[in-house]
Amino acid sequence: MKDLLVQENLESIKSKLRGRTKGSFVSYREVNQKPEQTGEGRKILFSDGQRVRAESKIINVREGEIRCNALTPVNRPHPKESPKENGFKYVDATQCGNYHIKLMGIEHSYRLFTDVLKAVLEHREPARNELDVLKHIIWTEVQDLDLNQQSDFEKRIGEGILRSKCNEIQVRYCQFPPTDPEQLQTRFNQSTGSRRRYQGLQGYVESAAEFYRKRGEKSVTNRFDQYFDFQDQATDIEVVKQTVKQKVAKQGDA
Repeated sequence: MKDLLVQENLESIKSKLRGRTKGSFVSYREVNQKPEQTGEGRKILFSDGQRVRAESKIINVREGEIRCNALTPVNRPHPKESPKENGFKYVDATQCGNYHIKLMGIEHSYRLFTDVLKAVLEHREPARNELDVLKHIIWTEVQDLDLNQQSDFEKRIGEGILRSKCNEIQVRYCQFPPTDPEQLQTRFNQSTGSRRRYQGLQGYVESAAEFYRKRGEKSVTNRFDQYFDFQDQATDIEVVKQTVKQKVAKQGDA
């Protein structure tokens, strides 16, 4: 027995979501023939043509109708092939909607977008430093889009989503941060909450250096050491502190 992929417009899918539908089950009737290779308990995935937006379990299959439980919302990449003219396509729900990319000559599959993003950052160092490189890899290799085609171009994962997830991984959790010192500093300055989290740039640089030190990437830590000089900065801060103390003391004597 197999799972099913069907396609409806987004508003129709939303109307079938749990909490929005009145009945205990919903029906999908856009089928031109009875799907014989599926049945009770198998999964049915609902796509809007761009993303898999919801899923459920099949209750029963009839001629011209598939009944299933009220839908649960999801947000997964769309399979490469859409439902056929008969209104459905047989799929493996455990694989359908995964993110795929070839790394080091081997095809990898990831369920979560965060995981595939981490994999790209791990294996493609230029993507750690340049958002444009990361975007191109995600759009052309993960989503398999032809950016010269308008229909594909419109399916791109949003730049805002990519930037936000990238900052979460590289700055908030300090995993595969930029290896270029200038980009490391820029990413820190542009990330909301980074100063509070790391108590300043030095804390972030030290965390990034520790990450690469554990990975045995000494060339990266050497690069950071040569670029950043926090010793002078610390000395300057101490001088300022001493000056302030002296002024306060003089005011007290007066």
